[in-house]
Amino acid sequence: MEGFTLIQAICILEANGETKVTMIQYEDGSGYKFNYTLNNSINKFADLTPSTYVEKVRASVIKSIIVKF
Repeated sequence: MEGFTLIQAICILEANGETKVTMIQYEDGSGYKFNYTLNNSINKFADLTPSTYVEKVRASVIKSIIVKF
């Protein structure tokens, strides 16, 4: 599967300084775009599509780590 699971996306968002994600859903079928809320606030949008080689490597590492749990 391309993209991230919802759990992976939550981990990425929270690791990037967002407060507690209380709702998340796929925005489209890519697996990289999400609608989410923080602490039941208004909806936000995140595009987690890796665009550089470093981001692609980081995304691959995140996927492999989270799959083990």
